[in-house]
Amino acid sequence: MKFLTASLLFLFTANCFSQLVYHGHSHNDYLQKKPLNEATRYGFKSIEIDVWLHDNKLVVSHTKIGLNRKKTLDSIYLKPLADAIKKSRGKIYDTDSAALILMLDFKNEPVATYMKLKQVIRPYRHLFTQWHGDTIVKKGVLQLMISGGVPRDTIMSDSIRIACLDGGIKDTAMSVSSVLVPRVSSSWGKYFNWNGAGKMPKEELKVLRKLVAAAHASGKTIRFWGAPDNYGVWNTLLDEGVDWVNTDRLKPFAEYYHSRGK
Repeated sequence: MKFLTASLLFLFTANCFSQLVYHGHSHNDYLQKKPLNEATRYGFKSIEIDVWLHDNKLVVSHTKIGLNRKKTLDSIYLKPLADAIKKSRGKIYDTDSAALILMLDFKNEPVATYMKLKQVIRPYRHLFTQWHGDTIVKKGVLQLMISGGVPRDTIMSDSIRIACLDGGIKDTAMSVSSVLVPRVSSSWGKYFNWNGAGKMPKEELKVLRKLVAAAHASGKTIRFWGAPDNYGVWNTLLDEGVDWVNTDRLKPFAEYYHSRGK
């Protein structure tokens, strides 16, 4: 009950927070001192949560060590969000109606994890965006996005889909639906060595621009994980049109993000 009360307090504060971090992705949000609370307090629009199927529960954890002692997706995120949304008359942020993305990174048994997810969100289904093919049949205040071990065929087989996908760079292909895969992601280290000091090397900058252009041409947004979490990298990513910036440093990024607008 203490955890729930704290969650609601921060979410109510978030509803009054006028400056949102539209390009902020709270990387491994559950590792924050106050999971969910910090991200909503600072106005982030995308939250990443690692999920394991363990003992028929969806457990939130970075590794499989000690899963018996870890909390569930329901207790940390779904219940507090649902209660706060109800209290705030169907909103998360007063100044924005776009859905808050909950990106679930499946860590094991993708198909079984997805089937369990459908059971777990049943009481909250009305809060989530849903699709029939590429058509939105319900616009929700929350949006599920599946990453990691993605059971793509299983998800696509649903007549009414409850989730979209976080794809890879190969999904920038025009043949891949930007409704099914609205975001593509890649490891920073696969393409870049720059650590944020000085200017990004010209050759690496060309690669970055090519990747961003390909994603945008196919109607998708782009994100890199594992990038150095500092001002130099943040500035270059935003300047070059990267849509989602991974960060563990929520307050510093939010302050920096808003200072750019000034």
